[in-house]
Amino acid sequence: MDEFLEPTQQPSTDLRQYLWLLWQWGWFIVLAGVLAGSGALIFSLLQTPVYAASTTILVNEGRSGQYYDSTAIILTNEKLTRTYAEMMTKQPLLLKVTQKLNLPYTIDDVKVTPVRDTQLMQITVEDVNPIYASDFANELVNAFAEQLQEMQISRFKASKENLQNQLSYLEQQIQENSTALEKILQENVSEVKRTNPDAANGSLSETAIENLARQINQAEIDRLETRLAQYRQIYASVLASYEQIRLAEAQNITSIIQVEPATPPEKPVRPQTFRNTALAALVGVFLAIGIVFTVDFLDDTIKSPDWITSQTRLPVIGTIHTFDPKQGEPIALSAPRSPVTESFRSLRTNVRYASVDHPIRVLMVTSPTPEDGKTTVAINLAVVIAQSGNRCVLIDSDLRRPRIHKIMGLDNRQGLSGLFIQNPLSLNGTIQQTRLETLKVIPSGGTPPTPSELLGSRKMKEIVEAVANDTDMIILDTPPVLSVTDAAVLSPLVDGVLLVVKVGTTKQSALIQAVEQLQQVNARILGVVVNGISPKNSHYYYRNYAYYQYYYYGDGGNVKKKRKSAVSEPSSQPASINPPSKPISRQ
Repeated sequence: MDEFLEPTQQPSTDLRQYLWLLWQWGWFIVLAGVLAGSGALIFSLLQTPVYAASTTILVNEGRSGQYYDSTAIILTNEKLTRTYAEMMTKQPLLLKVTQKLNLPYTIDDVKVTPVRDTQLMQITVEDVNPIYASDFANELVNAFAEQLQEMQISRFKASKENLQNQLSYLEQQIQENSTALEKILQENVSEVKRTNPDAANGSLSETAIENLARQINQAEIDRLETRLAQYRQIYASVLASYEQIRLAEAQNITSIIQVEPATPPEKPVRPQTFRNTALAALVGVFLAIGIVFTVDFLDDTIKSPDWITSQTRLPVIGTIHTFDPKQGEPIALSAPRSPVTESFRSLRTNVRYASVDHPIRVLMVTSPTPEDGKTTVAINLAVVIAQSGNRCVLIDSDLRRPRIHKIMGLDNRQGLSGLFIQNPLSLNGTIQQTRLETLKVIPSGGTPPTPSELLGSRKMKEIVEAVANDTDMIILDTPPVLSVTDAAVLSPLVDGVLLVVKVGTTKQSALIQAVEQLQQVNARILGVVVNGISPKNSHYYYRNYAYYQYYYYGDGGNVKKKRKSAVSEPSSQPASINPPSKPISRQ
């Protein structure tokens, strides 16, 4: 008991289990991919095609004669190209290009990308009209070149205007002083010629006359000449500065050269129908796979016999295929040569060898929860035991929800519940004969008010012993362990318990709790019967979890053995489940 409660090691991850899970849900994964891809395809086809025209420009940055460090030049170029890239996407420039081309709308989808480690920049314009896109890209280069040139020229404009004003002023002062000086000298020469006879009769030379003329207003003439010299010196200096600014302007102006003009594209860049469809389908597939694994992870139902063995330490004594039961006809009777019936025969064999030292004569079949298929397993197991020549009595001990009489098509007016009030006990009229001579059934009868007390009474022990006197095997169908205590109170009266679980239905916690409750009353659990396994949808069958194998039955009764049976029958002749013995007595 305590040993079972110890934590057990989780089974290792089985890649084949995941692959089979993907195969099992392959239709859902494919459907998700198809739906996602179809949606993306329809969406792409409904979109308006967008064309992209590209042009490449060279940014020829002007440099002065100064020395620059190479690292600084690289950093400057990177900053400059990023700055130009931002400037070319601003609305004023785009609006200017639109007005110049007389376009009906402004193209805003402009992308400028600097080419790494170069002075090249790639301009990409996207639009629904390929001609508009190419024209806009080419004109954008011209407009930006003009804008850039205007901005750079404006940097020297103020200095040049200031120097030009100074030069004009100096020219004016030089002109005025030169005129004043010339006027004074002319007046003095006239005065010398008028007052000096020698100058008048021409005996003096022009130089002598000018020297005499300069002596008349020597101070004023010197002042004018000095001022005139100063203005000319300043003029030369300002003129030199003006020329230097013009040279600096010419050296520092950055020019934009279009290396590769844009041409109208032939194919659209959006939507990329094939890529969108493929990516959407891929996303749909991965999303579906994620959903499948999430659902499988959150599903705490029993999926693998390996889990049962590792967590409960109980053997899986049989596995039953999924089949459609017919009302009033067990499959072991309606299809005795079907693979499902073979699985019940394999279960019969495993029960026979489950205990050699303590023969099984009274077997209880129960389950953790309803809808696990315990009644179906009990009925068909009783049928195959009877078909092997052993006398078998099937007792419907589920006094709350009896079903055996419905499946077997029997009368339920007299049954097990009526035996509790008989004194002395008489089985006549209670045991009903079935189509098989060796199979008899005791239905549940009426519904008593306290089934648990009746099943746990001494009277129930007398009933079981009385039935065992004239049969080889007794099978008790009881209610689920976790629903009521009927199975727990009956467990001391039986030689073994079969616990039926259903794949995908029985909760893992329910199975563990059911085993704990049965072990608390010292029930002898022979093993677990896994019900509801589908050979087509489950890899567990093909991984040797099953204790039966398929047989293909051809026409005329010929049998083709497809795989070797996990546990072979000891003989094809009817064999007794247990050798004849004294009536059962449970202490």
